[in-house]
Parts: sequence; structure tokens; C-alpha cells
Amino acid sequence: MTDVTSPRSDVAARPASSPSTSSRSLPRVPAIDLFRGIAILVVILYHINGNIIFPQGWGLVRGADGAAHIGGGSMVLRFLLLPFHFGRVGVNLFFVISGLCIHLRFAFIQAAAPATAFPLKTFFARRFFRIYPVYWTALGFGIFVAPFIYSAAASPTGHVETVTFPTLASIASHVVMLHGFFKTQIMDILRVLWSIATEEQFYLLYPLVFVAIGRRVSVPRLVVVLLCVSVVWRAIFVFSNPVPLTFSDGPFLVWVFGFSIARYYEWSLGALLAWAMANRRSLAIFSSRPTVFLGSRPWLVRLLGVGLILVGAASLLNLRVKWMIEDPCYSTGWFLIMAATLLPSAAKAHASGLGSGAIPRAVGACRGWAFRRLSNLGRRSYSVYLLHEIPLMAVVALMHRFHLPPIAVAAPLMGLLTWMCCYPFYRYVEAPFERRSKAVGSRSGREVADRVVNVA
Repeated sequence: MTDVTSPRSDVAARPASSPSTSSRSLPRVPAIDLFRGIAILVVILYHINGNIIFPQGWGLVRGADGAAHIGGGSMVLRFLLLPFHFGRVGVNLFFVISGLCIHLRFAFIQAAAPATAFPLKTFFARRFFRIYPVYWTALGFGIFVAPFIYSAAASPTGHVETVTFPTLASIASHVVMLHGFFKTQIMDILRVLWSIATEEQFYLLYPLVFVAIGRRVSVPRLVVVLLCVSVVWRAIFVFSNPVPLTFSDGPFLVWVFGFSIARYYEWSLGALLAWAMANRRSLAIFSSRPTVFLGSRPWLVRLLGVGLILVGAASLLNLRVKWMIEDPCYSTGWFLIMAATLLPSAAKAHASGLGSGAIPRAVGACRGWAFRRLSNLGRRSYSVYLLHEIPLMAVVALMHRFHLPPIAVAAPLMGLLTWMCCYPFYRYVEAPFERRSKAVGSRSGREVADRVVNVA
């Protein structure tokens, strides 16, 4: 997951060229935790819908010919819960947030001193301590605890019957995060771990793409290039393979859904947002007439973002179209929504003199009880994302055993068990390594405490 720092009242008064805008004094952006909270919440609702409320088929199900349609059962309820079927767009939001937070540190350094060397060892050391120890701990639960729970969830009676442990090959590939390259392993052990492997590919590409090449090619141009690469890559697989009838047919699951080349454009959108923030750009990021028009109308930008997400959802009706545009539409939609939240409108930027050094923080977006709760959830989103599948399957097993009502009892119970499992996991496992990752490259632990950085 990723990083941005605690609010400082004197930040807005500092000029853009001040060395204090370097990686060690980034202002905290409260809205980022809010977006993380939204991302993990819709992922959880997606899994509740598909495993507890409609275990025989989500909002959209496919027939033998691969065509999508609304499943059977209560049509009214399915219609009301249909948005939760698209809850996996939370992962797309995580990708955009990750690109933003990973690049934001170096983007500020480049904006202040373009010739500054990139701290390669520090970057990978921070990524290691932030991601791997927590990931390996969750993987241990997936290897030794999850098989018993999955066995009970698969049984009609909710009792533990045949327990199947992951193979040594699958365990080995997960330990080094190479499971995304094997169809039989990408969704093995804990299904959510596929995206962590994809994130690691993004991190490996980052110093080459956004540092080495990024010193010579501007971030906006890089984003356009990566979009073209994604389109070409997807087209090669879509038009050279038979139409898949299921999610796992053909090479799509590994080489389109989980591979970094196909999805790096989505991550780069977050880097573009970081570039805009570091360079004091308003919502009218570019000087073209359409962006100038939209730059003074953030509500319209958000509306366009929602529209793109709906276009991505509609692509599920045709499998070729789905594999071409679904995920890029989701991520581009989230990018527009985040940009309209984090960047000031053109009119406000002009009135407040954005170029003089004000840093957009979207503090107002995080007021109110609900927003604070979502932000609190967002800070723990890595722990919740890694482990929420285990309490989910435990509730499925309890449903089978005690015939629990899915909406009135099972769904709230899943939320409670997730909180009971994931919040202690965050406090005693993730938080210590989060602090350790922030200490890498810092001169003192006290300096780190004063410059908290949210890690993705």
C-alpha cells in the first residue's frame, strides 16, 4: 500500500522551490485515506454479495454461451445489489492510489531540485519492510488456517471435511510473489494476493519508467505511451484467442488481468496525479480548451469519472470488449474523481495563487463522522485487504451450519469478524513494520514520527 505525510500548518506558505518540500516534509492528504477506505469497503461488499447474499451467482451471471444476464432469484433484490457486483473496482482505485503515493515523494523532489539522485536502495528497502513482512504473515494464515475454514465453507453442513493444503510449488511462488504468472496459482491460497504480486511488478518498473525515463519524458507523455502499450497488449490477446466463456478461460487471467504491462497505465494515472500536485497544477492540468473548461467544474469531472466506471461495467456484456476496456475505464474514472477532489479548480487556483506554493489537501472532504470512519478504515486497508477473506469464508461456513439469514445476520457478522481479525493484525503486525519502513533513510526515529507517510 502507499505513503503521504501528516498535516503541517506552515506548508502552504512555503515556496515550491523550498528544500522543505522534499520527501521528508510532504503534507498529509486526508482524502487519500478516505479513498482507501472507499476502495476496501467496496471490495468487501463485493465479496459479501458474491459469497453470502448470492452465492450461486453475482448480479451478472453468464450462460453457456458466455452472454451476461441478471441471475435468478429476487430480481428486485438483485437489481438493488447490482452495484456491489462491480465492487472489484476497489482494486482499480487501489492501483491509482498506489501510483499517486509512490511517485508523490519523488515528484516533490523533482519539482524542487530536478537533478537530485533517486535513492534506489532506500526506495526498495522501504517497499520491502512495508509490504513483505505483513504479506508473509497473512500468507502464513492462508497456508495453515484458511484450508480448514475453506473446507467448512465448501461443505453443505458447515463442518470441516476434506482439508486441502496448498502445494509446495504454490507456496514457493507466493513467497516470492511470482504466483501471478501461473493460472493455477494466481488465485490460490488467498485469492486477494494476486493484486499484491501485480503491485510488486509496478514497483520494480518504477525506477526505470518514472525515474530513468521520467527525467527525459514528462509524466503526462509517459501516461499516454503506457495507455497505448496497454491497448496494444490487450488487443493482441483479445484478437488472437477464442472468446473466453469464463473468467479463467485462455491466457487472459494471467497476461491481461494480473500482468503489469497490461495494467501499468492504471497505476501511472496515480503518478500523473502526483506530478500535478507536486507541480502545483489545478484541475485544468493542461492548457487545452476541454481541460480548461472542465478545470473550473469539478462536479462535471466527477460525473465523467462515474460515467467511465459505468462504461467499464457495461463492457461485461461483451467479453471481447470487457478484456479491452473494463479495467482502464474503471481506473480512469477513479482518476477523474480523485483529481476533482485533490486538485483545486482552476478558478480557486487563480484566486488563491496556487503557483505561489499552496499544496492542495482536500481537508474538507474528510469532515464528518462517516468520513472519519472511512479514513480510519483506509489507514488499515492493507491488513483488511489481506485477511478479510478468512472471516468471510468463516461466515459462509456458519451460514451452512446454522442456516443464518444472509442479509440480517451473516453480512453484519462478517463485518464484525473482519474488524476483530484485522484491527489487531494492523496494530501488532502491520503498524510496527510501517514504522520500520518509514525509518529507512531517516536520521532519527523522532524525525520519522514527525513525518508520517501513508504506505500503500
